[in-house]
Amino acid sequence: MPRKARTTGSPVQAAAVRKKGSKPKAAATDHGRARAEGGKWAKGVSGNPGGRRKEVAEVRDLARQYTEEAMLTLAKIMRSSNERAAAAACNIILDRGWGKAPQALAISGDEDGAPIRHELGVRWMTQDEAAARGWRTA
Repeated sequence: MPRKARTTGSPVQAAAVRKKGSKPKAAATDHGRARAEGGKWAKGVSGNPGGRRKEVAEVRDLARQYTEEAMLTLAKIMRSSNERAAAAACNIILDRGWGKAPQALAISGDEDGAPIRHELGVRWMTQDEAAARGWRTA
């Protein structure tokens, strides 16, 4: 029995059903928003046409109302006798006030810690090579 083509589904599923060797023009299966060939958004089409949900802003604004109370609670915990809780509260307060501490990153060229060596090779391209890449030659 021949396989029936699906009319719904992802572009990947559509590609599995498509005839061998044929290419899609644009996949309009992504909730009505067209994607160009290769899965990128077509020019002039937004991947998020509705923008950020309003609930996110509402929750953020509600949480910000408790900022002062939360900081006072953290200060109270910081002064408690529980060392672990005090240390955690100190870290949270410092992170909010001064930002997180930068992470050290060690980069070396090899196991011995030698500096990284950067080499750049340059050569002239022939007119044939340039033409093969579609570049205009004088």
